[in-house]
Amino acid sequence: MGSGVHARVLDDGSGPGMMAMGSGTADAAIPDWDTAGEMAGEMAGPGPLAVEDGVQRAREILRAAERVLDDGVTYSNFTSSDSKAADAALRAAQCAAAEYMNLAVQSSRDSAVRQLGEVLLQSGLARVALMEATLARQTARMFGVEQALCHLRGASSLSALEERAPVEAHRLGFTRILFSRIDKGVWVARTAYMEGEEQLAQTLVQVGIANPRPLTGPLVESEMARRRVPILVRDPQSSSRVHTEMVAVVDTKGYVAAPVISWGKVVGLLHADRQVERGGVDEFDRDLIGMFAAGVGVAFERNALFRRLRFMRSMFNEHVCAVNDLVDDIAEDVMEIGDDSEKPANRSLGAYSSGQNFRETPVAYPEDALFASLTPRECEVLRSLASGKTNAQIASSLFVTEGTVKSHVKHILRKLGAANRTDAVARYHALTRSSGGHQMKDPFRS
Repeated sequence: MGSGVHARVLDDGSGPGMMAMGSGTADAAIPDWDTAGEMAGEMAGPGPLAVEDGVQRAREILRAAERVLDDGVTYSNFTSSDSKAADAALRAAQCAAAEYMNLAVQSSRDSAVRQLGEVLLQSGLARVALMEATLARQTARMFGVEQALCHLRGASSLSALEERAPVEAHRLGFTRILFSRIDKGVWVARTAYMEGEEQLAQTLVQVGIANPRPLTGPLVESEMARRRVPILVRDPQSSSRVHTEMVAVVDTKGYVAAPVISWGKVVGLLHADRQVERGGVDEFDRDLIGMFAAGVGVAFERNALFRRLRFMRSMFNEHVCAVNDLVDDIAEDVMEIGDDSEKPANRSLGAYSSGQNFRETPVAYPEDALFASLTPRECEVLRSLASGKTNAQIASSLFVTEGTVKSHVKHILRKLGAANRTDAVARYHALTRSSGGHQMKDPFRS
């Protein structure tokens, strides 16, 4: 406090160095410390306070300290959520009280010593409670990183992951969050989240897209990406090494940022800040966004891996189906060759009773130009269709794939000139029922 402290040491005639407080006497300036004592007891009680409660109680203690110190300094001038400013004010009050107490002890002013001792005690208790509350909040935020990353696991695509990352970062206590991608060494904004400020978030992204930045110049983000560590930028308004257009949009007074690394490569950036009235950002926020960005990088790797696995499974299924169809086609060709060598030249369709081998008992049927073009296997498929079987049931009974059955159905429809399966079945029933007014038996059965 320097000369400001010594200016308050006056001589009232009763002894050198009496400390002037309030109206000029020690007793007149003594506040009621009972309430402050109750506050201290609550602060020292079980369980940490909320940070806002700790800040408020610190303000009350500092107001009482201001009346004791009476040095013209307003220690309680800070916002209700600025724990760092509250702690700094408590520390300043302690320093002032300690210096005043030293002078009061030298002048043997017991009343002043007692009051200044109260200032030191209550300020110390308030600082401890505030630090505990801050530590509890930071611990909760660190556990919040795990929860936020768990929520990212539900993102089914990279675009969904980009949209979700800023939202989850907001849960960690940040006010405004921007996610950007690095495309061929160029920083391009992609998504942003600001609670209650959707238009500002959209504007920030649009400005970032309109003003891409290569990460090769003097930008602090360039060094961050090169070193692959999170950063804390305290005064971006006066720095030329920041993205000035985006800083101007949000008017940030300080921000943290971290690289998103996937498969050993920087693929994105995360930026976040918090309003000054809520305490701004500090080194803890820098480390927190770094932890979260590392998890986002793992989420990118996981998403890319699942995308590759889905593609590989799709390709494998296509190859399996192609092989099955090829085997079925070869088997069909072999069977048709055998059928052609044994059936009569004038036979239009072959049908066989269940349990009989169709090569053993050929049956001649009335000629029908349409049905004559069907192969034996196609006849079997048509008969199964007429009996109401599904493709899966037909495939199971004929020991082929559903794809092969579908192929046979296409051939049947084309050869019969039928519009659909129902039309083909109707033609089948028409052939089995009558021809020229005479009853005919099922040409597919013996």
